[in-house]
Amino acid sequence: MGKRFAVILLIGLTFFNLSAFGFWLYRKYATEQPSREPGYPGRMRNMPLWKQLNLSAEQLTRFRQAQRIFRFKADSVGRKLQIARLELLDELLQAEPDLQRIDSLLESISSHQRYLERYLVEHLLAQKTYLTPEQQSTLFKRMMAKIKRPRRRHSMSPHNPKERGR
Repeated sequence: MGKRFAVILLIGLTFFNLSAFGFWLYRKYATEQPSREPGYPGRMRNMPLWKQLNLSAEQLTRFRQAQRIFRFKADSVGRKLQIARLELLDELLQAEPDLQRIDSLLESISSHQRYLERYLVEHLLAQKTYLTPEQQSTLFKRMMAKIKRPRRRHSMSPHNPKERGR
């Protein structure tokens, strides 16, 4: 009986694996994957931005240098923003929170966010100086699609519609 069960199990698992492989092949080759970003083919959204923009060698050099500088400054301010938010949470956890300290931390957080937004605008304006109108359009369409895309919630709260009814 044990040998017969093992043979049936082996046949069943083989059938299951072949079915899964067939489904994967079908999905990969027979159907076109829908694009999440309107106006872009399915595979384009996975391409690096510089490839999507079809930059020349000179543009690519300037683009990479600008991105490196932008990320360095944005990461630096991002860390300051994170520290201010953690300090705010620490203050809120106190038995008797200091409202003046909370106001000060909120001002600091607002200041950091404002700086990030201002720096992003300056960065984009600088990029416009070496991008063609078509490249600018592609860049801004991609940014619009990213901004319009709803943020995913990972919480298991009852307020999350995906988690209700589970």
